Amino acid sequence: MGKRNHSGGGQAKRFKSGVLVEPGQVGIYASCNRHKEGAAAKELKQLLNDRWKEYFPVEEEATEENVKEEESVEDAIKREIYEMNKQNQDAKNKEIVKELSINCDSLIFIKTRRPIVPSNFVTRVCRELFESGAKNTRFLQKLTPIDVSCNATETEFRKSAEKVFRGHFDNQESYSMNLVKRNFSIIDRDTFASIVAELLPGHRLNYRAPDKMINIFCFKNNIGMSVVNFDDYDKLCKFNLQQIFDRVNGLDGKEATEGAKEKTGPE
Repeated sequence: MGKRNHSGGGQAKRFKSGVLVEPGQVGIYASCNRHKEGAAAKELKQLLNDRWKEYFPVEEEATEENVKEEESVEDAIKREIYEMNKQNQDAKNKEIVKELSINCDSLIFIKTRRPIVPSNFVTRVCRELFESGAKNTRFLQKLTPIDVSCNATETEFRKSAEKVFRGHFDNQESYSMNLVKRNFSIIDRDTFASIVAELLPGHRLNYRAPDKMINIFCFKNNIGMSVVNFDDYDKLCKFNLQQIFDRVNGLDGKEATEGAKEKTGPE
């Protein structure tokens, strides 16, 4: 009996490492069922593209009425060509909504650009679902907005935290922390907690009913952050679309939750 030839008859599997979330990139992490990452990414991109112009209207540039009447035909043609080229280049370089293929089980990340503010977007879209009871997504589960991100070092985290806290902690508001770590072991929970406490003197840590919820999402070499009102976070089921839908439609009992559990991996 001849030996099997293992060298032919097929190609070896190729494992994709996925791209990294770079410092300064912002957007939305979303959990989903395993092997449904592609479908979930399409849903979130569609959700963002359908709503961001409504949520964050952009002022239009000057109209033709503002162009000088003395402008010659030749100058007008040059200006139009320049504006067309600029718009085409901006469209290539500055996609408002873009998926980053992070290649992580049960997790996706959609990068956004201005004028989108991820925390505002997530809060508003979840509120609309809560009020309407209608859901047009199948695979998306929990959304985590990222308004600021940085390299995974204590120094950079401190700088980013100072930035994201501005405007949220002005009147001794209390806070709690929603810390998520995926493929991350660089900084431990106690260190995060101590840095936040140091940056928020006079603001009380309150696990049960705080004023603000601080989201800290750690993935590989990146730390992302946002701050949201706890009342919104709590009422809107921690921004879990499936749980919001189940709650407002009276499906949040045992039967519903067993079919809608998040199948996310370990930290």
